[in-house]
Amino acid sequence: MSETIVYGFPRSTFVNIVRLVLTHKDVAYRFEDLEPVMGRSEHLALHPFNRVPIFGTATSPFMRRAPSSATSTRCSRALG
Repeated sequence: MSETIVYGFPRSTFVNIVRLVLTHKDVAYRFEDLEPVMGRSEHLALHPFNRVPIFGTATSPFMRRAPSSATSTRCSRALG
């Protein structure tokens, strides 16, 4: 299985929720800080709508972005 990568910036509540859940579930991941390139071509290549967090693997980034209420609900369910 390919390494899981979380793209985002450390001050993002959404990114921190994702990281918290992954850590709680003992899912190994690598964090890539996008703050220096937010809105630039490097970020837009990963997510054309300029959003975070973005999940990916070493070979294939794929975007995921949920509204805050959906993120909270998913985290509540995951954490029991």
